[in-house]
Amino acid sequence: TEAIMRTDLGPKLKEKGITYIRCLTDRDGGESDDPNDERSGVYNHWQTSFGVETPEEATAVALSRGLEVEWGPGRYMKTKYKTSAFEYCPQLDRNLLYSSVSDDSIWFDTWPGVK
Repeated sequence: TEAIMRTDLGPKLKEKGITYIRCLTDRDGGESDDPNDERSGVYNHWQTSFGVETPEEATAVALSRGLEVEWGPGRYMKTKYKTSAFEYCPQLDRNLLYSSVSDDSIWFDTWPGVK
């Protein structure tokens, strides 16, 4: 935390926070979200992620969980979750830099607002 705060990036993270963005395809778009289908790069369609059938329902669920929602062509759903880049650590009685970049799609299911 101290090292990054000495860079130009540290104060920007403290001021602006971080935004996690998730892009979700439509199940009816033709690509499989079967984890055993090696030809498809799709992890989950928005119908699967939110347990709904319509964009209106998906939007309502996402908004109720504190996510921002944008829709693109082909019913492509983009969600955004904004949060602080720092988290309080009671053992140290201070805020520490805490953010993660998901390099594996399983992490998305643990986001606030998704489950």
